[in-house]
Amino acid sequence: MRAFKTIIAVIIALGISVVWAETVHVFHIFLPNSTTWKSATPMINEDGQSRKLEIDTLNCGWYYRRYVDEPLPSSVLIHRDDDPTLKDAIGFNGVWEEGAAEPIILDAMFELYSTEPGYNKALYFVADAEESQKLPSSNQGWYIRRPDVRGYCGFELNSIVYDTDASLHGAFSCTPDWNAAQTLAESRTNACHNPNAKFPVVTSATDELPCIGVTTGMVESTIAPKTKKMKLTDKGRKCFGPKADEAFAAMFTATPGVNESSCFNMSLEQNAFGRFSFNSDYNKKTKTSVMGGFYPIEESKKRTDSLPAARSNRKAEGPAYFCSDPAKGTEGLRTIDSTEKVPVHQLICNGPGWDGGVDCEGFFATGNEFSTSEGKLTEFGSKISNALNVTWVGDGWAWSCDYPAAAPEGWPRYIEGTETEVSSTQDGNTSYRWISGDSDSDILTQGGRNGHFCTESHAMFKYKKGLKFNISGSDDIWVYINNKLAVDLGGMHLPAPGNVDLDKFMPDLEIGKQYDVDIYTCNRRSRSSNLSITTNIVPSYTHRDTIWYQNFSCTGFEKMMIDTTHYYNCCHIQTEKIEYLFTTDKTGQDPTKTIISIEDFEANPIQFNGGINVEQPYAPIVNEEALKASLPNGIYYLVIKIGNDRKAIEIRLNDSEGIVNRRVIPIGGTSFSIMKTGALEFAIVTDSPSNVKSYAVIDMKGLVVSMGTLNKSATRVKVPTAGSYIVKVGKKFKQINMK
Repeated sequence: MRAFKTIIAVIIALGISVVWAETVHVFHIFLPNSTTWKSATPMINEDGQSRKLEIDTLNCGWYYRRYVDEPLPSSVLIHRDDDPTLKDAIGFNGVWEEGAAEPIILDAMFELYSTEPGYNKALYFVADAEESQKLPSSNQGWYIRRPDVRGYCGFELNSIVYDTDASLHGAFSCTPDWNAAQTLAESRTNACHNPNAKFPVVTSATDELPCIGVTTGMVESTIAPKTKKMKLTDKGRKCFGPKADEAFAAMFTATPGVNESSCFNMSLEQNAFGRFSFNSDYNKKTKTSVMGGFYPIEESKKRTDSLPAARSNRKAEGPAYFCSDPAKGTEGLRTIDSTEKVPVHQLICNGPGWDGGVDCEGFFATGNEFSTSEGKLTEFGSKISNALNVTWVGDGWAWSCDYPAAAPEGWPRYIEGTETEVSSTQDGNTSYRWISGDSDSDILTQGGRNGHFCTESHAMFKYKKGLKFNISGSDDIWVYINNKLAVDLGGMHLPAPGNVDLDKFMPDLEIGKQYDVDIYTCNRRSRSSNLSITTNIVPSYTHRDTIWYQNFSCTGFEKMMIDTTHYYNCCHIQTEKIEYLFTTDKTGQDPTKTIISIEDFEANPIQFNGGINVEQPYAPIVNEEALKASLPNGIYYLVIKIGNDRKAIEIRLNDSEGIVNRRVIPIGGTSFSIMKTGALEFAIVTDSPSNVKSYAVIDMKGLVVSMGTLNKSATRVKVPTAGSYIVKVGKKFKQINMK
């Protein structure tokens, strides 16, 4: 490294000049795979001036700066937009550099590498410590060809889906022949009313359903941090019939005879603005090849019950775009907002976390609310146009601008009333929306879509300045951030948007601290189903900061949740009952050593004044301090039974380590990373509290060269010689090459 820097210094001292005219140089940077960097906008500071890096959309995890006919800077630092003081900037030595970052002498770097075979006016810098250590290089991290490194350009939001049907739950309904010309009364009826469904909201198919259109204030503005169960307000109870609280609870709880539960992973991928986005309008992961629609049951991972009626398909129709304004050459309601980085139609509705739009109460009900039949803006439409500074043709919705030139680029067309895609230029009986199925008078088994369901997702995120969250869909949408209602879009409605600027919504959040985000949606009125999410919030699970595309090969005991960190995994849905036994017998077989029996826990899930709490069977809580007040010192066991399997969790009272205060159910070892800190030294870094306390370092001959106890965060380890080593922490292994 010292020799390399000496060469750089010589280049500068000799004053070597370079003619840059009519040339293009590209500086490529692979940034750290962490939520801190993934949720920020990467910047490059050039000789004291900062600008955004461009996203390399073809190479995941890479960014670039292209210099066209301009001199290369002599001092470069890479930093995040939320780090204007460059405190955490990346310099010449990547993120593994200790102390202040050393600026990259970029002009000299290009000059130095220009004599290398294969040089093509491009430099590649792998700034991620772990990835750079895997690659051969005379100068760690620097290359003239793109190395084989890929980052994380997306994550999966774990969801639980509660699948039901209008024949099972009276709060779900159908409008199979909906059109914008219907009267208000006609649009509020339920074509698939079933008098035998539980929790009836209306008494006949011709009665008008309540709460059609955006209905705010249906749920309480805060949510219980532990149970994560929403509660209805008095206004909300009017939407769900005489047994409103029970009906609402069954929408988000596995309820025999009413719904069946399954897992669904929603993939959010990085878009051109650096945000992470899911948009069901462009989703093709459906049972047919048509584009658009949110039907997670078609992709769900598991099913916990057998309730055929819940899987009923009903008449369905594809998504609708928003109209542009071709006469003015603008994208109209599809115009991207320069600050929020989403189409302006995603900013229409004000709410708890957003005040840049308009009041949407009662709207998004009929699909003809923006303009009159004469084409003039309604009062609601005028408010939208003024607030967002946009115009559009027709009513703003695609059924009023049903011609190819008004559609987004690449938007498909279909033979009218079918799912058969045709050329966008084909004349005749075509439509921008596909139709699946016929009437809803009978439950369909062929065609149609499964459009009656609710979902819930739970995660945590690390707060930083500049976080945004945008969501849109039909029907109900509620989002809580730090247990406070941030998006309030209850009711049965067309895709309605909610936006949150976290800095304004909760200005007292602490930078670097973890907070909850809880998302609830329901599609209760079939014909179309839509959902989109765009955010720079990256959820934290257990892997590094985030589990990226985790699999679902869960064992029974991995289907648990760690309550102390609010770890939610949709695998916690159980196929069998979870039972608990508190005893001094590790096997749980000796009844004479039982302290709290299975029957006792069922009768009273909270024992020893909160020392053990199994109210949520998949989320057991053990509080050692409370247990110490009730029990003598000793070793105890909380035995968990799932079907024929059982697991004993040891609880040592008077144990200063406080094992179970941190984690009751370990989910499979610990996550750790390795970074070099010296010539023959590296650090083992654990990202979160772990039950694993020790490490071992093994050479390639299988000899243990070092072993010891892990510190809370970083543990420095020295090795005797250069070479390759295996680092073992718990049940996990990683290899490191020490040069």
